[in-house]
Amino acid sequence: GQGHIIFLSGNKGCCPLSWTSNKIKRKVASTLSAETLALSDALDEAIYINAVLSETIYDTGENKLNISAFIDNKSLYDNVLSTKQVQEKRLRINIAEIRRMKEQKEVKEIVWIDTKQQQADVMTKRGVDSQPLIDIVNTGNFITM
Repeated sequence: GQGHIIFLSGNKGCCPLSWTSNKIKRKVASTLSAETLALSDALDEAIYINAVLSETIYDTGENKLNISAFIDNKSLYDNVLSTKQVQEKRLRINIAEIRRMKEQKEVKEIVWIDTKQQQADVMTKRGVDSQPLIDIVNTGNFITM
């Protein structure tokens, strides 16, 4: 399965705007494939939310908010930053689209984090402690990150 949480964050704290936990839309052959599709879906959602908020807050079609993606899969992180192509041909398209989003500044940054800091894991993995995510939602602070 795949899951993501989109937060709006700033100087005064953060709040979740969107979250999902569902099956991956196509059959995948590797963890890298699953993580890539999950990131692609999360970025699509974040870009859409950015457009809606920018239109509402700034009354412009220009995206004003920065999108940062936090991923815990080092292989995906390395592949997004590299020009080297992955072996799975279908996956090349998804990685190229993520690179394009970053190059065209639709996405400010993609940051690798330790798995212990990945708050979305509670939505897809059994046994993950949900308390850190609950604390973030209750306090409005990324206190566990």
